Amino acid sequence: MAENSIKKILCFFLGDRLPSTKFRVFQYREYFKSKNILFQVEPISGKTRNEKKELFLSARNYDVVIVQKKLLSIYWLNFLKHQNPNVGYDFDDALYVKEPHVERKRIYRPGTLIFRTKLMAVLRRVSYVVAGNGILQAYAKKYNNHVFVLPTPINTDMYPFIDRSSKKKPFIIGWIGTSKNLFYLKQILPDILRFLNDYQDVMFHYMSNKNSLNTVHARVRFIQWSPENEIEFLKKMSVGLMPLTNDDWSRGKCAFKALQYMATGLPVIASPVGMNKEVIQHMKNGFLADHANEWIDILNKLYHQKIDTVQLAAAARKTVTEQYSINVCGEKLLSMLDSVLKKENNQLFMK
Repeated sequence: MAENSIKKILCFFLGDRLPSTKFRVFQYREYFKSKNILFQVEPISGKTRNEKKELFLSARNYDVVIVQKKLLSIYWLNFLKHQNPNVGYDFDDALYVKEPHVERKRIYRPGTLIFRTKLMAVLRRVSYVVAGNGILQAYAKKYNNHVFVLPTPINTDMYPFIDRSSKKKPFIIGWIGTSKNLFYLKQILPDILRFLNDYQDVMFHYMSNKNSLNTVHARVRFIQWSPENEIEFLKKMSVGLMPLTNDDWSRGKCAFKALQYMATGLPVIASPVGMNKEVIQHMKNGFLADHANEWIDILNKLYHQKIDTVQLAAAARKTVTEQYSINVCGEKLLSMLDSVLKKENNQLFMK
């Protein structure tokens, strides 16, 4: 990569427990440190007016500013841009539509009129937008001419490749995700349970922050999510699942669950929705399944070892390493920010 002009980056985020913060903010700290770039991250929620003012005043000391997912008011966004014109917005969910499976009474949530209005206002006013995939980019381009695509990266050092070629039974089907996304799993759960009943050495494990699947079966096991448990959980799995519904919210997802599986060489079966179709090449680095019989057919082939999972595992890992690793995405992000800074400098020179 050519020498860049970025030396200091300031990033504001919503909360340190959010997946988007963990993977689209915190993961870049070591990468930028290795490049001798100051990457300052600051939580923005729950700040008093004076605290927020002090934070935003500090933006003048940085080359570029990234606001991750937080929708600032027009007043605060204008105030921030007055300190630093190179303010961008990063998002990785279809915030312009409602989550179809989440029932909430609050009027201020993704997809509501007030939320969409604020999102559009932010997208129009920031200098650039970083979108998690092409679908989100297409939406943002309606309001901003400078929209980049940056997938949510995988730290391949944290997700080591696991040789499962000699793995014997039990055959463990697995799913990992937040409890609010268990809705997707429930769509195919009856078929998974039937598969378990057909084979006594098949198990189903799911890892989440809450045990809210409400399923009683001797070979269904819940594992509490933690950073320490995650890799051990993936190591034991024989196949990973990523079911989705085909709606606007799901099409805006960034295929991160599939990438987690693939990074460790785990065979993944996913719905052919949104970015999943970009990441997964059917029968080459993973599997795409639309209907219940397709899910079961692929599970049967994997269980009976009718598919060469050794080559598939290598291809899956290669896909993640070459296209979605933290180093590859870090270079892309740095190149994007560099172009933003050069664009601003060119405009100042022209004036």
